[in-house]
Amino acid sequence: MTIRTICLLAALGAGVPGRTQHLDYNRFELLKRGGSQAATVDAQYDDVKGSAWFSDWQPAVLLGEDGRRYSDLKARIDLYKSIAYIKLNDTVYNINGTSITRIVLHPGQDDSVVFQRGFSSPGVRAEQFLQVLATGKLGLVKQWAVELKDVHEDALSSVKTFVTQDYYYLVRPSGQIETVKPGRKLFEQEMGENWKAVSAYAKEKDISFNQEEGWILLLKFYNSL
Repeated sequence: MTIRTICLLAALGAGVPGRTQHLDYNRFELLKRGGSQAATVDAQYDDVKGSAWFSDWQPAVLLGEDGRRYSDLKARIDLYKSIAYIKLNDTVYNINGTSITRIVLHPGQDDSVVFQRGFSSPGVRAEQFLQVLATGKLGLVKQWAVELKDVHEDALSSVKTFVTQDYYYLVRPSGQIETVKPGRKLFEQEMGENWKAVSAYAKEKDISFNQEEGWILLLKFYNSL
């Protein structure tokens, strides 16, 4: 084990509140595939228009499949390559090969964003992190599919550009996911006897069935019934 790895693990342990973390096998496994310098990762797409990233570096909490919680980190997700990175002491680590299953950006804030992996469906690999929009009796997750394309700016030239397509998946209690087009028709079909209450709630709160923000609010209400 290198001195750099030991320092990283020690720093991570200091950031986990309410529980002493030691340099054990699990923590070594978490970050042993650490990586490249931040400058290399951040600048890799400078010659491409658009963005491959979900966001800039954000405060984050990581959750492992064994229940361990890692805080006081910053994370960033490369949507094009489907790679999640963390940054600690200005060094970037690729965590795709670890046991981390959930990333919470801006934890504890109204604008917190959750990414989770382990879903499997045509077009989705189990190792990919998808954005979790709603959880409960009916869940909804979003795949940010980013492609690199040559886009013509004029008749004589083209430029490499990232193009994003959103895909939505309904998550059932069994954990199975299904590609869907969210909206009034889907919700009426899936919500059964609760549809009347959800429809009335949407009308009372003036919630749109045609926007992602509205879908989240309506599913949150439905899951509370």
